[in-house]
Formats: sequence, structure tokens, C-alpha cells
Amino acid sequence: MARPRTNQLLTGLALLGAALAIAAPMSGCRGDRTDARPRRILPDMDKQPKWKPQSETEFFALQDGSSRTQRVPEAGTIAFGRRSFDPATYGAEAWAAGYMTERSSFLADDDAFFRGREPGGGPDDFLDVMPVEVTPEMLALGREKFNINCVACHGYVGDGQGMVAKAGMTPIPANFHDPKYTDRSQRTAKDGYIYDVVRNGLWNEITGANRMPAYGHNVTPEETWAIIAYIRALQASQSMAIDSPAIPESARAELLRRRPEPAPAEDGGES
Repeated sequence: MARPRTNQLLTGLALLGAALAIAAPMSGCRGDRTDARPRRILPDMDKQPKWKPQSETEFFALQDGSSRTQRVPEAGTIAFGRRSFDPATYGAEAWAAGYMTERSSFLADDDAFFRGREPGGGPDDFLDVMPVEVTPEMLALGREKFNINCVACHGYVGDGQGMVAKAGMTPIPANFHDPKYTDRSQRTAKDGYIYDVVRNGLWNEITGANRMPAYGHNVTPEETWAIIAYIRALQASQSMAIDSPAIPESARAELLRRRPEPAPAEDGGES
């Protein structure tokens, strides 16, 4: 009479073993589904074994006695991607101009150009005037980047009447023709201050609320100074007469050609 119960017990153990055999590989899979963010379907693509620069490893200890992750290239290896040169020796060469510009950008050790501040000054020692020469090419670049990044809020003439502002955006975008941005005796009118705001954004000093997003990810330092140069040109254009000697003859002719025709006077009124 004990045999049927024994058979049932063996059958149950067999089924349990089969279930465990199926569940075992599933439980060992990485990337279990979850509603938690971020969702990683293949986590080994994000969290994979790797060596970080300047770190230590014992992998090469038996090979050369070294414990560093960075390796000396094998003999005959050809470098790819960078050209190594001594800036003190070759920096003045014409072929090195691009490398010198790239090196300066990497180092970013010029407080005036890369931060808009007096060299060695404090956090509020903003430059009164930009540290680069303004050229027609620079103004053209500034106009292009201003129209791409700034017009939506500040308007094409920099009066703070862009489409976003007209839609009721708060806080109201800056009007660059306001004295606080034209009177260089004020902190907010300094070229270095505007540079800092463009690249790093602006926050309310009391509440911490963001008043303007940072655009340092979207414009380079060179492009930022070009934008500021164009803003200064927009400011000057509002108070400059068409016959000003500061306007080249060729530009004056183009401005006169584009000047809109005056509206016709109403009947009985003065023209």
C-alpha cells in the first residue's frame, strides 16, 4: 500500500526539479524587468568591466611587473587623432595655428576670453569690453548665432519682444536697449557679465529660480563674443542716423534701399 504514495512523491519531486531547472537560468539573467527608471534592457552595455585612466590593475603584474592600466604602445604603433608638438618651438608656425587654437580651448586658462572676467579677479570682476577685436566676419557670425539662439525670446532687434515673450513668458526676456544693458557703468551692461549669462544662465538670487537657461552647450566662447558684438551693433543701430560717417557708403546705400516706404497720408492730412 505504500508504493502509490512513493510513486506520487517521486513524481512530485521530479516536477519540482524540472521547475527549478527552468527557473535557474531565468533567475541568473541580468536585466530583470522593472518599472524603475532608468530602464536597462541590456545592463552589461552600461555596466561593463573596464579600466579607468590612471587606475591600478594586477593583470600585467606577471608580464612586466607593472600595475598600471595605461600601457606603453607596442613598437611600430602609429598614433592616430592628435599631432604632438612643442608649442614653444612650433607655436608660431603657420601649420600649427589650428593646434594652438585647440590647445588654448582645452586649457581655457585665459580668464578674460573664456570667463569674461578680469585676469586674476574675483567672481564679479567682469570685463567692461570684450577681449577680442570686432570684425565684419565676427558680426556676421554673431548675427547668425543670435538669430538661431536668441531671437525667439529677445526679438530680432533685441528689444525683448520675441515670439516667446509675446506669448506671455515670465520672467520677461531682457530688452537689450534698456539702460541697464547699455550703460557700461552698470554691472549688467558689462560685456563680461553678458558673456557669463549667455554661457552659464541666470538665476534669481533670492528664490534660486532660473531666469534664463545656459547656452554654453550650444555656442562656443568665440560664438558667444560674436553674439555680444552683434547685440552692441543692434544697440548702436537704434540711435545712429542714416547719414552717420560711421556707416560705410556701401552699407548706407543698402540700408536706404531696404528702408520701408512711409505710409501714405490720409486725405486732408499733412504728409
